Amino acid sequence: MRPGQELKLKCVAKKGVAKEHAKWSPVYGVAFEYDPYNRLRHSHYWIEEDEKTEWGVSANAAEEIPVDPNEPFDFNAKPEKFYIELEVQSVRFLANAVSIVHILTSYHSLCPFVYSRHLVA
Repeated sequence: MRPGQELKLKCVAKKGVAKEHAKWSPVYGVAFEYDPYNRLRHSHYWIEEDEKTEWGVSANAAEEIPVDPNEPFDFNAKPEKFYIELEVQSVRFLANAVSIVHILTSYHSLCPFVYSRHLVA
């Protein structure tokens, strides 16, 4: 603009929620896992030769005891831990998201959870 020129603007600010569009969500991504060794047999994998070489275990398997192949299947078994991974904008949003997960797990009387965090700037 040149000296002496001016603009007349009318601006409207709108506070959005993530229900309307993902751009208003402070959480970028959420992932969860509850059975790294597939002890509960909720997942069925396509196997061509060897399950262990084709389908490795996740990093969360370090938190649990490996499955004994001779162990009988427990039909009444339930998950012992949930592993939740959050990608958030800042630590402030991480604290809010973790408190919400705590509330949900206590409300639904789920088992304890372990989470890892990723801060994306």
